[in-house]
Amino acid sequence: MKTHFYLYLNLIGLLTMLECTSLYRPMMELPLRVHIINSNHSGIDANISNSEVKELLVGVNKVWKQAGITWKIESIVPSIIGNEDKLANFLRKPKDLTYGRKLLVNSIPLENKLETGWNVFLIKSLGPSGGVYLRELCVIMFPVHSDIGRHPQILAHELGHALGLNHVKADGLNLMQEKPPKGTDESLRDPTKANYLSKEQISKARKQALLGRAFDIRRDY
Repeated sequence: MKTHFYLYLNLIGLLTMLECTSLYRPMMELPLRVHIINSNHSGIDANISNSEVKELLVGVNKVWKQAGITWKIESIVPSIIGNEDKLANFLRKPKDLTYGRKLLVNSIPLENKLETGWNVFLIKSLGPSGGVYLRELCVIMFPVHSDIGRHPQILAHELGHALGLNHVKADGLNLMQEKPPKGTDESLRDPTKANYLSKEQISKARKQALLGRAFDIRRDY
């Protein structure tokens, strides 16, 4: 009887482990349109090749594999942002972040936005920010030459927001952790180590993925 009991416990443990990995789930392939921002302003022009974009997505997909989700580049398109002079001036000294966000929202060109999928706009820099999901437009802005480096985990984090995931308390492990406050353990601030998604986060992300579009706060709450 004891042997059967321990076998039962091992089976439950195995099923639980499988449920928390992509082995238990059918893979979902999500279309991603990448907009490369071109500009005469050196602080805005993304200056990134298609091969570098594809390499970045390889890292992103390694993170999202645990959720049974893979991001497929639908297309890579050039893009010209509006309000270039104002945006360039702001990025030189980004103090008022609320103003900066409004400026971005009013500057993003939407004529080539993929409505039945997800969109990421690549820009050279966003000042101190490693990336942002603009819920007002349902698009991601990602700096390819940010102060903290071009980490696939950060883009994967922003894609998490585009799948409806919120921030969680910083623990140094969860992909969706909030920015740790200054003075905390440096290990909590390393984006290359924050890759984990909980079972609940995976379930929520996959539900949004089934809708075939980015999370829209006006419709999905």
